[in-house]
Amino acid sequence: MCGESYYVPALFVIIDSIVKMTFLLSLILVLGLLSSTESFLSSIQRPPTSSLVKWAKKTSTTTTKETEQAMKKPPKKVVAKSPKISTSSQDVDESLEIMRSLLADLEKLDGDFPSSSKKSDKLQQEQEKQTKLLNSVIRVHCTHSVPNYNMPWQRQKQDFSTSTGFILNSKQILTNAHAVEYGSLIQVKKRQSEKKFSAYVTAISHECDLAVLAVEDDSFWNDVEALAFGELPDLFEDVSVVGYPIGGDSVSITSGVVSRIEMQEYVQASAQLLAIQIDAAINPGNSGGPVVDADNKVIGVAFQSLSSEETENIGYVISNRNC
Repeated sequence: MCGESYYVPALFVIIDSIVKMTFLLSLILVLGLLSSTESFLSSIQRPPTSSLVKWAKKTSTTTTKETEQAMKKPPKKVVAKSPKISTSSQDVDESLEIMRSLLADLEKLDGDFPSSSKKSDKLQQEQEKQTKLLNSVIRVHCTHSVPNYNMPWQRQKQDFSTSTGFILNSKQILTNAHAVEYGSLIQVKKRQSEKKFSAYVTAISHECDLAVLAVEDDSFWNDVEALAFGELPDLFEDVSVVGYPIGGDSVSITSGVVSRIEMQEYVQASAQLLAIQIDAAINPGNSGGPVVDADNKVIGVAFQSLSSEETENIGYVISNRNC
């Protein structure tokens, strides 16, 4: 028992010694590696500090000398060279051709896009054209004295009406026959004037419901022009009725389209004649007024309308073929 207890502590001492020796060997190995690494790094060749200082001084000295020499030298004169301009005849011809082409293009653009002066001229022409039409439309005042056929020695109560007419050539006015029928006093008045001029019938046709008036006073014919007649209109062509219908004192314009062109009965004499149906309103007072196309040319004379609860805007025009 005593022998076994003696060997156990000795074994622990030996193991402890071995561990310490292993630790010391590892430490020596690490120190050796560090020393070898340091020697390797020190073996890399580096320029000595003295040579770096010499190189810096040399560069500074060289830069200072170059700067002083540059300052001593006089500045160089820089002369701007003008571009060479070709004056050959071929180049001049080419330039002229380009200019002519540009001018031609400008003229085309000027034609496509009219200037404000051209627009104002065109607008002025339209206004003059419209003014001519309106000034040529006359208001007709008539006092009707219908005879009493039961008592031929006296007449019925006088009646008063207004209608429309327009200027013809040879100082004449065209209107409807029923507008001046049995007229004991006929007076005409121009647009924008309050003076009434006496007129009289020179020709009348009850079959086609047309009448021609004349005015003896020459001052009436100042500032008025005769309207021109146009062609027979086409279906759906735009037309305008100009006149003095009831509801106002100034001239009125109503627009519509041609709906029909056919034979119709004229109420004035129950005759069947060519008539033009339009959808523009023809009211009392429009009778005898001109119906014009887009060029302000007369295509007929307004004379009657179809009025009933089942119809609306059906007017009839005497064709210019009957005038």
